Amino acid sequence: MLVTAGASGSGNMHIQVAKALGARVAATVRDDEKGVFVKSQGADLVINTRKESVIDRIRDWTGGQGVDVAIDNVGGEELARTIAAARPFGTIVVYGFTGGIEGKFDVREFFFTQKQMRGTIFADS
Repeated sequence: MLVTAGASGSGNMHIQVAKALGARVAATVRDDEKGVFVKSQGADLVINTRKESVIDRIRDWTGGQGVDVAIDNVGGEELARTIAAARPFGTIVVYGFTGGIEGKFDVREFFFTQKQMRGTIFADS
């Protein structure tokens, strides 16, 4: 599983729930201090997006296959990287937009790999 913004409140929750269910978890952060935090919360792989490529690190970590599930609470430009990090037939859950309300991605790569995207919210209005 990939969790974007792993040091956020919801990202941290996703890490802990996934670990409790037995998943291997990769989490993105934007600085090393947050990386230490998500590692302490159970993340198996920490990716500092200011220093390294999410896609390259996930491909190395999964033997080139990508993650089964990717949770994106950032949106914007990050969404395309999250989609690319998911394996064929993988699931991407989108529920945030701190990185922007619009994201561009190659729709051919999305549907040729038959990935699934779900939108959700964690609160009522």
